[in-house]
Amino acid sequence: MAAALWSREELRELVRGQFVLMRDASAANLPVPTWLADASLGVIDTDSADSIAATYPADRPLLIDLFGRSLEQPGELLSARLRMKAGDHWLHTEITWLNLLGTDDLDGIVCLVRPVDGPPITPPEEADAGDHDATHWMVMTLADSGLIASVEGRLRDMLGYEPDEVVGHRPTEFLPVESASDSVKLWLELRTRPGNVNTSRRPWLRKDGTSIWLEASYLNREQEGDAPVTAVVWDITERMAQEQALRQREAEVRALAEDFRLLADEVPAAVFRCTADGTVEFHNARWAELLPGSDGITRLHDLVAASDWPVLTDMLWRLAVAPRTEQRTAELRGSDGTSTWRLSLRSMGEVQAGPRSFVGSLSEVSDTLKLRREARQDPLTGLLNRQGLTEQLQQALSGDPSRTVVLFIDLDEFKAVNDTFGHDTGDTVLREVARRLATGLRPDDMLARYGGDEFVAMCTVSGTANADAIRERLILALGGPIELEDGRWQPRASIGAARPEPGDTPASLVRRADLAMFEVKRALSSSYQDTESNC
Repeated sequence: MAAALWSREELRELVRGQFVLMRDASAANLPVPTWLADASLGVIDTDSADSIAATYPADRPLLIDLFGRSLEQPGELLSARLRMKAGDHWLHTEITWLNLLGTDDLDGIVCLVRPVDGPPITPPEEADAGDHDATHWMVMTLADSGLIASVEGRLRDMLGYEPDEVVGHRPTEFLPVESASDSVKLWLELRTRPGNVNTSRRPWLRKDGTSIWLEASYLNREQEGDAPVTAVVWDITERMAQEQALRQREAEVRALAEDFRLLADEVPAAVFRCTADGTVEFHNARWAELLPGSDGITRLHDLVAASDWPVLTDMLWRLAVAPRTEQRTAELRGSDGTSTWRLSLRSMGEVQAGPRSFVGSLSEVSDTLKLRREARQDPLTGLLNRQGLTEQLQQALSGDPSRTVVLFIDLDEFKAVNDTFGHDTGDTVLREVARRLATGLRPDDMLARYGGDEFVAMCTVSGTANADAIRERLILALGGPIELEDGRWQPRASIGAARPEPGDTPASLVRRADLAMFEVKRALSSSYQDTESNC
């Protein structure tokens, strides 16, 4: 409703249950009439500067804007929720402005404050909020001529002057000469656009000759009077120092980042930085050389075969939640189906500090893996060789050795193949025997060529399972005669078995299986001799 239509009874009802204060058009304090104060919870006796200082930093612009809007909208209730400090506590409040300037009963702007419920308020950082008791604010009005008409607030703290030393002077008198022309331009723009609000940030000169950074919001109130412009001015010297320090820090970080990039480009390995989901944020020149067309690679997953994604994802997750800086390495199949990547990652920062990032290196190890396989592989049969066998046995002994059975397999009368048919045919026979023996084992078992016509199988069994069943499967797997160009040969083998004992090494375990094989061979030899003598 229009300002003139608010009755005393309506105003008493409006302030009931709320705290009240009054301001004039320049935001200076006005006394609250007794008839209005008695209907409220109480009168707030603080000036505009202190009220703004007690407002949460992020909410201060809203408070200032709300006052400016009330000047433009007389008779209307304008409300907003703000966080304000009362003593040592931060409260949620609802602030309501009602412009009743020019009315007979009040001729002022009523401000109502009431506490409201809200979530807990985290106090602002000191760097953001400053010291409330020392926060410097002032409100000034400017005449149409541009002269200062009035000042309220902490003028002495900010500029070192008393009000009567600045009233009647132009603000430009307190500005460095290089800021004067810009200040005049701002004033002309403000006065030619009624209702406009302009803001400036510039150094002001103190009485002692030093300078201070002030930010001022000027409001052209669009009304007749000797002082149509209101300016709310606050000290931002500390903020400007922080911003300058931040800009300097950002420049230093950019310089460090550039130095790191130049250094990274000198590293012969492909190095990179990524996020916890594998998104690549940075890589060096070697990365681009190693991965032609890497512009399309945005995540580490783009490099890896889909079947190995779970391994990569688990690696990233474990690093992300590790309580300290850790490093992990994995060998993953490439998405092209032919390459293999060795990926090393190290976590950066602490978990509590927020989302973590990782630095890492990438190398193509397909050739290395090929050499490694060749070093562990028998070139004739493709089975593991002695070195590969030793590694597998060592791994089994380090785990649960009670489930391991080792079988030593020696071909009977194989020398006759080489003597009769030649070594090339002997090699053919060994390849076929290796193939047949492998069919007698389960997928999780392992078969190696120990040397010459000797093979070793390592099998995993449950409980106290008998090795005789495995031996029988291997004998059956040898099958019928092997057809050769100039004849045939029936493969037979002597097979000894051994199970791990405390203190066993891969060599001692194989040696006991070998001795068991000789016992079997001796028994078979005796059996053949007895059969021949009976004949």
